[in-house]
This record gives sequence, structure tokens and C-alpha cells, in this order.
Amino acid sequence: MNQSRALTAVTALSTTLMFLTACGGGSDGIDGAVWVNKGQVVDAGGTGINDVNVSVVLDKTYSATTDTSGNYELRLPKEYAYPTHFSGLATKQGIVPYPVFFTYESGKLSFINKTTTRAVQESDILFQSSMKVIHLGDSNYTGSSNSQFQFPNATGTVWSETATLSAAQSAKYTQLCISFFAKGIDDNSPNGQSTLSLSRNGQPGTYINQSIPPTQRDGSYSAINNCFSLQTFKAEDVIRVQLNSLPATSGDFDDFEFIAVTGVLK
Repeated sequence: MNQSRALTAVTALSTTLMFLTACGGGSDGIDGAVWVNKGQVVDAGGTGINDVNVSVVLDKTYSATTDTSGNYELRLPKEYAYPTHFSGLATKQGIVPYPVFFTYESGKLSFINKTTTRAVQESDILFQSSMKVIHLGDSNYTGSSNSQFQFPNATGTVWSETATLSAAQSAKYTQLCISFFAKGIDDNSPNGQSTLSLSRNGQPGTYINQSIPPTQRDGSYSAINNCFSLQTFKAEDVIRVQLNSLPATSGDFDDFEFIAVTGVLK
């Protein structure tokens, strides 16, 4: 079972404020005009979460930390070649990382200014190497709205990370549902061009593959959720989760970006 859905903002998109800094830059090291993004990170009950790091990686990493009410001000440079849609990430030890989504249109920067997350549970698996924007593909793409990337160059055509299924988990759970956020995924063949796989540490003959549904055609992020049966896995197996950009009949690989791969055992 796989599912793709557009992101729905709980609160209205907030237009960021623009300020000028003196030559030499402010404490964030930005010269010239800046966008000041005022947001909040909260739990499911709406209570602010303190000490959350909210960061965006562009030419360098820009970050801010939430106060006791969960509020933050993230400053980004005005003079930057932003894609229409890009992402940052809210992280803190003990909470599930969650992206912060930005839109740049008609010379204005806006973003979803309230990020809701929760405490990590024993059924959660966090794939740490995906806690940043990753571009898969062959870097061969046009300038369409679905192909405007935060990082122009792909890191490869495959991403993977592993987790060990403990005896307690094996006895209790029958499914692993993988969630992440992606943009730029096309559907150029009957079976889809990109896939999500589970395997026993990459061993041949153990792969379970599911196609990833296409994301939004306007290049914005979609939430992806694919669930896999754990019937073929046993206690202490090393499960490899893998995202694959596959070639179309033309030989061209699908270029897409993703962030924040997490698993929930069910």
C-alpha cells in the first residue's frame, strides 16, 4: 500500500518580513537584506516545544532555536536563487523530526509557520542520514516547475539506511510503514519510475519493492506513506530501507528530492 498526498497547512501560509542589515552582516553572518521567518513548533495539543533547532541548508546552514513557547525567528538571505519550493527541518533529541516548508514566488518568501510534531515512541525508527534534503537522479532535468531543486546536483540514484529488527519488535509488530516528504517524482512509465524497497540488508531475493506515487506537479512537497509486511523478516534481521531513482525507457533517471524518512512499526 502506498499513498501520496499534498501537504495541507494547519495555519495560513505566513509571508516573511524583510529587513536590512548593516554591511558586514548580523550575528547570522548574512550581508544585506534578510527574510525574517517567525514560526512556532508545537506538540499535538498546541503547546510550544522549546530548544528545537529549525534549520535550512542553502549555500550554508541557516538555523534558529525555539524559545520556551516554541517560537523562533529564522533569518534567510534575500539575495539567493531560491527554488519555488524548498524545505528546512525541525529537530530535537526525543522528538520526531519534521520539515518546515517554504515557497518563493513573485519575489516574496512565505512558509508554513506552525510545525506540529510529537515525542519519539518505541515503535518509531528514525533514519538519520535522511534528516536533510537529498537529491536523487542523474542531474539531467529541465527547468519545469516540477524540476526546481534546492540542490541542483544529484548525490546518486540510490539512498539507503538500515535498522535492526529486535526480538521484541518482531514478536509485537507485523508491518513497517515508511513515511517521508518528496518533490519532483514523475510517473513516466506504467509501473512508476521511482521505488521504495525493503530488503534483508540488500541480499538478493529479499527485496520488496513498491512504486512511489507521483508528487505534486507544481514542484511542492507531498507526504508519502508506504507500508510493508514484515512476514518475511525475523528477529535480529537487518532491514535495509532504500529509495531508488530508476531509468525510464529513454534511459533518463527521475530527479527528485526528499527529506525526513521515518518508520513506524505496527
